[in-house]
Amino acid sequence: MDKDDLIRYAEELLKTAMYKADGADAEDLVQETMLAALLAIEQGREIEDPKAWLKGVLHRKYYDLLRQKYRCPTVSYDALYEQYWEQMQEEDEQLQRLERTEEAEAIRSQLAHLTGIYREVLARYYMRGESVGQIARALGIPANTVKSRLHAGREHIRKDFTMEKYAKQSYEPEQLNIGISGECGINGEPFNLGVSDSMIKQNLLILAYDRPVTLRELSEALGIAVAYIEPEVEQLVKGELMKRVGDKVYTDFIIYREEDRQATAGLQREMADRRYREIWEIVEQGLAKLREQDFYQKQRIEARRKLESQVVICILSWAEWYVHREVAGEQLPFASYPDRKNGGKWLVLGKHFASDYDWNAEKQAYHKYLIDGESNRILDGYDGHRSVGLHSYDCLLGHTYLSCGCRGISEDMLHKILYLAAYGKERELTLVSPRILEQLDVLLELNLLARGEDGHLECLVPVISKENRNYMKKLGEEYGNLIAKKYHGDYQALLEHPVKLPPHLKSVTTWYRYTQCGCCVPMMLAQRAREAGLFLPGYDGPAPSIYLVVED
Repeated sequence: MDKDDLIRYAEELLKTAMYKADGADAEDLVQETMLAALLAIEQGREIEDPKAWLKGVLHRKYYDLLRQKYRCPTVSYDALYEQYWEQMQEEDEQLQRLERTEEAEAIRSQLAHLTGIYREVLARYYMRGESVGQIARALGIPANTVKSRLHAGREHIRKDFTMEKYAKQSYEPEQLNIGISGECGINGEPFNLGVSDSMIKQNLLILAYDRPVTLRELSEALGIAVAYIEPEVEQLVKGELMKRVGDKVYTDFIIYREEDRQATAGLQREMADRRYREIWEIVEQGLAKLREQDFYQKQRIEARRKLESQVVICILSWAEWYVHREVAGEQLPFASYPDRKNGGKWLVLGKHFASDYDWNAEKQAYHKYLIDGESNRILDGYDGHRSVGLHSYDCLLGHTYLSCGCRGISEDMLHKILYLAAYGKERELTLVSPRILEQLDVLLELNLLARGEDGHLECLVPVISKENRNYMKKLGEEYGNLIAKKYHGDYQALLEHPVKLPPHLKSVTTWYRYTQCGCCVPMMLAQRAREAGLFLPGYDGPAPSIYLVVED
């Protein structure tokens, strides 16, 4: 007997059961007969006459039902029962032996993958031996509801024998990095959900991306009981990283995979190699304008390099964005971002990496060219100023907030440290953190601070006004437009491989489908120019794009 026999005889068994019992009880009899048969199949038992064997089990289950219903001792109810008595005794012994096997234990363990409403009634019925009436009274629900849940739960378990239960994530968890565009909530939403620290949450989000899935499917894919999955999913739903649709959930943001990142990586490299000298001639025109400005000339040389990096990023990024907008439409303005809990206003972007992802492989080298989005942090009414802002990118030219965060210095701490150092208030640093003096080496390594001859801290980050900042952005727009128009065809060729979204995912704007297409080009061009001595000649140290904006 195999599983195909079960399907073949299911209808006939149901007819026999309906002759003996009412609808719900008849379905229960058939389901319990099927479960017993599945146990036998998993044990590898050879059954020569499946039809007779199944009917024998069905009859035994029927009289078990009568005994439970009327609390009667085992007696002969009719001649048919007498005919099957010896066979049923033999099968009883066989099934008891089966229930002691690992296969039976594996089947019983499927209870762990059922959602709460089914798991509780099946556990009470099968594990504790409670009757339908006892379960109904304990849970405060009608007996028919208990029967319905038992039936549905058994059906889930029955179907499970024909499915591949575990996904690769159950033994090789994958990685999902998330970032946002916008502003976090007061409590750091959505980062306070702890996705970066939880492999379970990361893999739940990965598994629920391509299609909506049930909690049971997530449970089976990860090999973790639903009881442990439910609170994690609930937190992700409340935190607006997942959405519910019926009894299913799905991940509600775009996830970039390796095939998305690699789709145009080669094209971007080829374009940078071929065009960097011509494009840099235009970039240099913008830098020449910057160098004429008083606010630039007042800075020390280390600070000037940071301003030049900022303008380079503005120009090269604007050139890519110019064509990006033509193809994908305008980027969603911040005012149209969805309002989130606790004052947050953000969109999430995810990056998926396989468990065996080799960050050092040559084909993955494009990662070093990525620019992490501009961080803008504003302190209103700080230290007598109208506002103090810290603006920075983290990229190949120099690392800032990402590297600091990895070494225990938050962006808020970095903001205050640089300000206090810039204004000669080194004594107040311990107010930021009692242990901050032990962490300053990080900022020295990143070329954000230096020690003077007298041992005092010196800030290497430029301090400028809001007007100065706007001027740099205008330079970026002006010279970025010139590049985009002159090399329009080169940029447009990069945008022919947008990310394909799952059909159910409606919240992602077209803009984000194209962000991987040209994201490496700005830093590839800057790196080629630097290697050729066209940018920051004679200097090979870090020149991060970072500056303070102080408004009085």
